[in-house]
Amino acid sequence: MGNIIGAAATLHGMFATQVSTYGSAQRGLPVHTEIVISDRPIKFAFVRKPDFFIVMSQQGFNEFSRRMSEDTLVFTDLDHVKDIKLDCQGKCISLPASEIAKEIGNPIGANFVMLGKFLSTTDIIPLKIVEEAIMHNTPEKFIKKNLEAVRKGNTI
Repeated sequence: MGNIIGAAATLHGMFATQVSTYGSAQRGLPVHTEIVISDRPIKFAFVRKPDFFIVMSQQGFNEFSRRMSEDTLVFTDLDHVKDIKLDCQGKCISLPASEIAKEIGNPIGANFVMLGKFLSTTDIIPLKIVEEAIMHNTPEKFIKKNLEAVRKGNTI
């Protein structure tokens, strides 16, 4: 999801940086991506206090939620994030992204369902641009399913 957001931002004429941690993902630890998007050149690539926090696992929530501010808009996958120990003050958007992905025949596409919901809520990058980024940055065999997932999330 992070790669697609960053690619879409640049396709949309914005500046974007991305810092990702994948090293221990194979052992069940969270994958973590920080993305900075701006209409001006970016001087610092890391996120101090995120405007948005998209979390797909309880472990990821537990590890990274302490960095949020009271203004952070939080997106959670209800299927995997069940214990939110903070008051989002109306700034939490939760949906069963994993279940929706399974229903449309793309069980590993929950992140694209969540991406679609993020796009429809924030209007930062148009869906059409994200679809283009998916087509250019996704293995051929996954393009159709990922496009379907992001479109489904965009309509929820």
